[in-house]
Amino acid sequence: MDKYRVLQVLGDGSYGTVKKAQLKGTRDMVAIKKLKKRVDSWADCSELPEIVVLRKLHHPNIIKLKEVIREADELYLVFDYMDCTLIEFLTRNPSSSPLVVPFIRQAFEGLAYLHRSGYMHRDIKPENVLVFGDQCKLSDFGLAKRLGNPKNTDYVSTRWYRAPEMLLHSPSYTCSVDNFAMGCIIAEIYLGRPLFPGSNEDDQLDKITEILGTPHWPDGDILARRCGFKFKTHPGVLLADVIRAPRQAIRLIELLLRWDPNERYTAAQALGHPFLSEVGAKKKLPIYPEQSSERVFKPSCKRF
Repeated sequence: MDKYRVLQVLGDGSYGTVKKAQLKGTRDMVAIKKLKKRVDSWADCSELPEIVVLRKLHHPNIIKLKEVIREADELYLVFDYMDCTLIEFLTRNPSSSPLVVPFIRQAFEGLAYLHRSGYMHRDIKPENVLVFGDQCKLSDFGLAKRLGNPKNTDYVSTRWYRAPEMLLHSPSYTCSVDNFAMGCIIAEIYLGRPLFPGSNEDDQLDKITEILGTPHWPDGDILARRCGFKFKTHPGVLLADVIRAPRQAIRLIELLLRWDPNERYTAAQALGHPFLSEVGAKKKLPIYPEQSSERVFKPSCKRF
């Protein structure tokens, strides 16, 4: 760690602390996450999901794990430096947000690649969609998991962005949970606040029902009975009456926020939707209402 000069703390979570640092003798900035859990050996490091997944994934819209450093049983993950989250970018630039639509497209590009590679993120939320300049990248893969596992953990993603099947403790959810979360994020971008701010799992499901209406979802009814939950009777609302956004943005949100995961748009389908399909990754478009070199992971004596 001696080659880095720590500049400031970027965040402190339950799994680790992230700091902005500079590679000494250069202008290169990085983000260094120090894990709170101590590691006894390199074998323990090799089993951490974030390391396992990011060593296999290489895409411009997925955060790059530059190196892993272990010192005195403390583990440090060194990543690309990103300036802020997408929501923070919009907060800082309320009247000049020309990249919002391309940013959303880039997030889906990363997500589509992740899913094609056989993984689901499981913790898509605004804090994990990062931007720097005109680039957007998905981050924090600590809960990522390979598709097709016989049993999935239900308590993972942040509640406000959690898909209904996760809230109902389905043991066999798929990468469609990430797409539901992206629908929540797009809605939040235009709404200015979370769409489903539930205080607990039952309240979360009730808030989803108030917006989307009582589901016609046989598998969901089975899951609800198993966990003792009863859907309230509610007709739902028109998203266009709740969210002030371009018509095509509303339509994409509707297609992502389907109760039934089998009916939900995939990341690849989202990229083909009119809201995103005509937007180049670097083409600048104003936000509504104005308009409704890979580096190889190199091991050394200290690095995995």
